[in-house]
Amino acid sequence: MMKKAVIALSLLMILATAGGASAQTVRNLSLVNGDTIAPARPVTDAAGTTTYYSAFVNGGVAGTTPGVFTLSLAFRDTGLLDPLGGVYGGTILAPNSSFSVTETSGRKSQTTSGTIDAGFVTYRLNPDGSADVISVTSGSMTIWQGKNKSRRVAGNGTLDYGTAAPGAGTLTLYFQ
Repeated sequence: MMKKAVIALSLLMILATAGGASAQTVRNLSLVNGDTIAPARPVTDAAGTTTYYSAFVNGGVAGTTPGVFTLSLAFRDTGLLDPLGGVYGGTILAPNSSFSVTETSGRKSQTTSGTIDAGFVTYRLNPDGSADVISVTSGSMTIWQGKNKSRRVAGNGTLDYGTAAPGAGTLTLYFQ
C-alpha cells in the first residue's frame, strides 16, 4: 500500500511539474521599407552629454500577414563611429523607447507593442542638429499586454534593424 502511495505521489509531482512548464511561441517578423519619419531632437545637459528624443522609424512588415512597424526611440550619444560616413552611435534609453507592430489579416488587425529596454542606435546628423536613425539593435525588449493597472508582461524580444540592409531587419518576439 505504501509503495503504491509513493508511486502515485511521484507521478503527481511529475505531472504538476510538467504542467507548470508552458510552451513559448516565437514569431519572426521581416521588417522592410523602414525610414525615419521624425528625426530625433537633441537635448544637451550641463555636463555636455547629448540625449536625443522622439525619433520615429516607420516601415512595413512582410509576410503572410502584412502590416506596419513603428519604433519610437530615445538615445544617449556615445560618439562618432565613422568620421568618413558621418555615422554616430548611441545607447537606447528605457523606458523612453518602444516598438509597435500592427498586422492585418482581412478586415482584422492585431497590434503587438512593448518597450525597448536596452540596445544601440547608429545615426547621422542633419544640418539642424537632429538625428536620422540608420540602425537599431536590441536583445532586451519587453512585450506588454493590457492597459494601465491590468498591464502585464506577455513576453520579450530582439531587434536587428538596418544593420544588414538599409530600412530592413528582423523583429523576433517570444511570447510566454
